[in-house]
Amino acid sequence: MRNAATKGDQDPKFRNIPTDGKAFKQRVAPLVGGVALLKAVGFVKNDAEGQLQLDLPTREANLALLNETLAKLEAGYAAYVNGAC
Repeated sequence: MRNAATKGDQDPKFRNIPTDGKAFKQRVAPLVGGVALLKAVGFVKNDAEGQLQLDLPTREANLALLNETLAKLEAGYAAYVNGAC
């Protein structure tokens, strides 16, 4: 999500998440609601390529939502790491 928000306008590869990739399998797949969250911010599943995609027009329209969601995720993770949860 961070790459889609910060680098997605520079290179289309930052708007794609390969669902067969190691990072996805470690960081998203095991989380309850992980894929649903990505879809909520504009990613769509492309079954032909086996990945989630965020098209540039969708990225531009959802950029504020991407940034807000990213900030909340980072704040929640920081609280978790610091034992506040």
